[in-house]
Amino acid sequence: MATVGASVVSDRSPVALTAGLAGSALLTGIGVTTLYGVRDELPARLAIHWGIIGEANGWADFAGVVRMVLGLGLGGALFTLALGWWLRCVRSCAVVAVVQTALVVAPMTLLVLAQRGGVVLTAGRWGVAIPLALVLLAGATILVARQRHSARAVGDEPKPFGAEILPGVGPDARVAWVGRMHRGPALWVTATVLAASTIPLAAVGIAHHKWPLTLLALVLTVAVGLALTCLVARVTIDARGLRATGAGFISWARLPLDGITGASVVRVEHPLADFGGWGLRGSRSGESALVSAAGRALRVERREATAWLLTVDDPETAAATLNTLVEKRSANARRVAGERSVR
Repeated sequence: MATVGASVVSDRSPVALTAGLAGSALLTGIGVTTLYGVRDELPARLAIHWGIIGEANGWADFAGVVRMVLGLGLGGALFTLALGWWLRCVRSCAVVAVVQTALVVAPMTLLVLAQRGGVVLTAGRWGVAIPLALVLLAGATILVARQRHSARAVGDEPKPFGAEILPGVGPDARVAWVGRMHRGPALWVTATVLAASTIPLAAVGIAHHKWPLTLLALVLTVAVGLALTCLVARVTIDARGLRATGAGFISWARLPLDGITGASVVRVEHPLADFGGWGLRGSRSGESALVSAAGRALRVERREATAWLLTVDDPETAAATLNTLVEKRSANARRVAGERSVR
């Protein structure tokens, strides 16, 4: 089993940590100061939440709005900086903390300013501002988490790459392996969140005859469901190479045997930290990956192409099968070359 990747660079810069916190605090302070500047023009009750049909259904007084801005602005920044400390990528997460604070504080401040004079907003104009900002900051946080790529080899003593093969396989024997991606928490969490969001959306659409909402729930379910097939893909290794297929027709990975030079087993410690999340991913080192969970994974080295990593069940047997097929291919090539030289 070969050692994979370089050593992890620790980035826990106190300067970056302080700068990220100070920048977020400054932006939050600007938002709060702006709100206090128009306090006399605001109604006693401010809309802070809108239902799915577009009507305001959540309210707070001025003090409650200020607490919300402080909590989401500084609280979100502190969470991101703590994540950066844990993932050892403080510099990147400090930038994200400042950006996400701006994305949260600015829409919230504008929402309040727009209610001067007692104007009640509808979701059609403003309701998507804060959810969109939260989605953007979550995506940005996940992306910068890729700063740390740390796939580690399994075992204490590294062995020569490609040393593990299936024992007792004759030159004419057929060799194949069929398995699946390892099913981890990401699959069940995503499926639960999908059900918790689309079922109420469809129910509201049906109850209020808002058919576009029902259609949206259906489209989201199908789209996310198809995307989730990468987490339960069927992986086949045979004389043609490696193939990972979801739902029987979605090709997530197709690696011809002619381009494979060998395989090994590595460990994925943190999918979020190592590859920026789950599913079809890429690492900062250029590797491609199909990641469904933390733990042991199959690493496939390719000739004149980037390596692939798949978190399959029983990666040891999968790697041994690939190495055996590569060795058989090489042996056949040597035999053919010898026969030609004799002729």
